[in-house]
Amino acid sequence: MNREAGPLIIAILLPIIVVLLIFLYINGYDITTYFKKIDIIYYIVVFPIALGLLVAILRYKKE
Repeated sequence: MNREAGPLIIAILLPIIVVLLIFLYINGYDITTYFKKIDIIYYIVVFPIALGLLVAILRYKKE
């Protein structure tokens, strides 16, 4: 994937995801209830792993 493809993919997918979430919320599907059911320990474990993976990918791209 070249340098321009990443931001382009994010710029295309982000509005689609936001509109999809709004559409689901209007039709009665509240996504936040599913996130509230997940135990807090999983957020504590997954967040640093995802953040570390993001930093590793960004550092790899610079080299």
